[in-house]
Amino acid sequence: MELYIIRHGQSANNALIDQNINRVDDPSLTAIGFQQADCLAQHFKHHTNVEAIVSSLTTAPERKDHHDYEITHLYCSAMYRAMQTAKPLGEALGLTPHIWVDIHEHGGVWLTNNDVTTGHTGMTRSQIEEEFSGYVIPDAVTDDGWWNPEDGKEDFPGCHARAMRVVETLKQRAQVEANQNDKIAIVTHGNFMDSLLKAFVGRLPTEDYFHWHYNTAITRLDFWNNRIVMRYINRISHLPSEIVT
Repeated sequence: MELYIIRHGQSANNALIDQNINRVDDPSLTAIGFQQADCLAQHFKHHTNVEAIVSSLTTAPERKDHHDYEITHLYCSAMYRAMQTAKPLGEALGLTPHIWVDIHEHGGVWLTNNDVTTGHTGMTRSQIEEEFSGYVIPDAVTDDGWWNPEDGKEDFPGCHARAMRVVETLKQRAQVEANQNDKIAIVTHGNFMDSLLKAFVGRLPTEDYFHWHYNTAITRLDFWNNRIVMRYINRISHLPSEIVT
C-alpha cells in the first residue's frame, strides 16, 4: 500500500506576516494557494511516477514509458483549505474526495484574541454540501459543524494521540490483503504531518525536532508487510520556484 501525504496550498493565515493579526479560524486558500493546488493536480495527472522506474536498469525500455501514480483513494480534512486543495486533485484523478475529520490541523478550529482562545465549529454539513458537491461527508460533520467550540484549542499531546489513531487505522488497512494495492492520497496540514510522521516512527511529541513541509509538498510512505518505507519527504518538484511557500 502506498500513502501520499500532502500539505494544503497556501492559506490566508499562512500568508500573514504577523500570525497574530488578521488571523481567521478556518481560512481559504490564497491566489497562490489555488495555483499550487492546480500544479499539484496536474503533476499527479500528467507527470510520470519516477518511483515506478527507479529500481529498473538505466537501460531498461520501461524507463521511457509514462507511469501514472494510479491513486485509488483521496481523503482530505474538513478544514476549508484542505477541501479546496483536494478539489482540483480529485477532478484531475477522477476521484471523489472523502472527508476524514481526524486529519485536521493541530488545534482544531480556534482563534485567540486578547489572550483569550475561543473554539469555533468549522464548516457545517450543509455548507460543505453546497460548495463541495459530491464530497463524501462522514457523520461526524453535522449542521452544527465538526469541531466542538467547547474544546477550544487542541494541545500538541492531543494532536499526537490523534495522529497515532490515524497511523493505527492505516496500518490495519495495509494488513488487509484486498487493500495492499491501494494508493492513498491525503490532503492535510503541516503540524499534523509532523505529528503523523513522528507517530509512524514511534517518536514522542517534541519541539526539538520537526518535519517541515512546504505548501502542497508531498511525502510518500510505503507499507510492505510489517515494514514502513519512507520513499521521500517534502517533495515540491511540481511547483515553479515563484510560488513555493
